[in-house]
Amino acid sequence: MFSSKRTLNFKQMINLNLGTFGILFAWQLLLANMSGIYAFFGAQESDLGYLWLIPSILGLVAPLLIGYLSDKTHTSFGKRLPYIFFGSLVAAIFIFALPNAPSLKFSILFFCIFTAAINAALQPFRALIADIVPAQEHTKAYATQAVLIGIGAAFSSSLPWLLLHIFKNGTSITVGVPFEIKLAFYIAAVALMITVGWTTLKTRQYLPKQSGVLKERLFHTSSIGLKKITSSFMLIPKIMLQVSIVQFFTWLGTFCFIVYFTPAIEQSIYHLPVAINPGLSNVLSHQLLEKSVVLNGLACAVYMTINIIYAYCIPFLSKKITRKVVHIISLMIGGASLISLLFIHQAAILLIAMIGFGIAWASFNCIPFAMIANALPAEGLGVYMGLFNVSICLPQIFVSFFAGYILRVLLKGDAVILLVLAGASMIIAALLTIPIRDKSVKEIV
Repeated sequence: MFSSKRTLNFKQMINLNLGTFGILFAWQLLLANMSGIYAFFGAQESDLGYLWLIPSILGLVAPLLIGYLSDKTHTSFGKRLPYIFFGSLVAAIFIFALPNAPSLKFSILFFCIFTAAINAALQPFRALIADIVPAQEHTKAYATQAVLIGIGAAFSSSLPWLLLHIFKNGTSITVGVPFEIKLAFYIAAVALMITVGWTTLKTRQYLPKQSGVLKERLFHTSSIGLKKITSSFMLIPKIMLQVSIVQFFTWLGTFCFIVYFTPAIEQSIYHLPVAINPGLSNVLSHQLLEKSVVLNGLACAVYMTINIIYAYCIPFLSKKITRKVVHIISLMIGGASLISLLFIHQAAILLIAMIGFGIAWASFNCIPFAMIANALPAEGLGVYMGLFNVSICLPQIFVSFFAGYILRVLLKGDAVILLVLAGASMIIAALLTIPIRDKSVKEIV
């Protein structure tokens, strides 16, 4: 432990954020493959949103609970690290179990447990940076985190494609989860525990002196977590509310993309009719679904690679044109990339389009957190970061409830049009960023 915030050198910054590499290695692998895995177990495209519903709700509740508990925790490893480590441990166990689930119901159950655990691990990382890093280095710290997130996510997304080519002889199956995807899950579980273990051992957290006046103001009614969260909600800074609205529309589009990108690839690239149920023992259906899932992962690897490059440009661009302007431009580019999918029918061009989405991904995983971090009180930081996560999870719940109906009834099963609407949502988010007054400190790059 140390008693005041201090400037971190490059090695210390990497040690602090390395765990996010493993967490996003695992999380992105599941994000890229779960719709496909559900399909391998027999799910229909129009049902995918409902199958993501419970994980989305858990993603809403878990960060609030973990934020509250971590604010109250004091151990020799700090406030956040115990949740990061044990959340990762549970997540790793269910990464191993998920591709071997005996049925669709068990795959849903395992994914729900994984989602709660991975949120328990990831959410404290946001607060950990604000706990440890001085305000003038928040953008650089979150950008470093975004880079490591991008490296982990890019590698894990491309892993099924790489393993498919390494083990291309004698591993094809006509039912169930393909071998290369199972092996990728096992590798992700190991990577998760190694990197989080390293961060846990190498990081020591700054524990500030409590501000008695503010603590009394925020939490005097509460020894109960719900009251504490409610009192914090009533005192949300204006900029946090504004940025939360932007995040809502950003993630409305992003989650549509995550859930329905595989069906869109099936329809636009491989021309698989919507009526075909990929989960049935139809050899052609299974092969095309496998190709779509692998291409989805490769596309994710492309935008995550761009995320790596662009994330380190963000602090420099922010000094030149302000981080608000950077965010507006980035979201516009991302939205245009999703809209362009309407005109794409070749895999190579699809991968090129993912460059724009990678720019947006880097921005909305860095700049919104840097914008609000300086405005939040240290005493309730975990709770506030949990509340901010609501702006990410609510649109996921909305998509889970309504996107399936929209796809089936209004769009007649056309997943590509749904992704066009997702792009429009990101452009709305960019426009909503314009009125925000970001009172940022001078950034040290």
